Amino acid sequence: MKKVDAKSLIVGVVAIVGIATASVSPVLAQSNGQTYQANLTELNGSGTTGTATVTTNGRQVTVKVNTTGASANLVHGQHIRIGGQGTCPGPNADTNKSGFVNTVEGKPFYGEVKVSLTTQGSTGTDSALAADRYPKADAKGNVTYTRTFTLPSGVNAQDLANAVVVQHGISKLYDKPDQYDGHPRSTVSKDLPFEATAPAACGTLSSTPAGGVNTGGGATAGIESSATIALGATALVAAGALVVVRKKAIHL
Repeated sequence: MKKVDAKSLIVGVVAIVGIATASVSPVLAQSNGQTYQANLTELNGSGTTGTATVTTNGRQVTVKVNTTGASANLVHGQHIRIGGQGTCPGPNADTNKSGFVNTVEGKPFYGEVKVSLTTQGSTGTDSALAADRYPKADAKGNVTYTRTFTLPSGVNAQDLANAVVVQHGISKLYDKPDQYDGHPRSTVSKDLPFEATAPAACGTLSSTPAGGVNTGGGATAGIESSATIALGATALVAAGALVVVRKKAIHL
């Protein structure tokens, strides 16, 4: 019978455990995505409320925005804002005493536009006022938006923590309630009426607790379970190795 010493066994065990661990690493790497969610509450008496969800996968994100009570049959600009206090403005933000909080007055609270939630094309700051590429509310005032894209330059997934989602557009403030009109002009572009860019709904993104949101059966479904199983297998290999090594030698 051939005798194998403990030192040789240890070398073999280390190799086996290393292979098992390496097989787990890609699984764990895929599970590094994060989901952020915001409850959107009305601003300026708009009556608009809803939710926003951002799911990350590296620099790629899937954004979903669903609101009700929006101005019907009209386009609604919407953005992810970063760099302010990470909150939504209250009535006290109306520093010019106009009766409404305008986009500029809200900046100290929700920050600057960093991601434009357009339906197509660029999502950078250059599309902040791209009215022809924002979602349109249906006849009942519902806005439904889903898009997967790569974060624009200068924005990282980590920046989304405490970022703020703001949706704009309130047609009922002046004159005809079914269109953006009225004499007051937007504080961000004199080419637009105030109603078109008036903040209508706002919410701060926060990390969703594990298991808090069911993201469906996408490409990452089951990853956490796979990682758990793989880690369990690795642990069993290591445990078995320890038992054998403790015997110091084995006859083959």
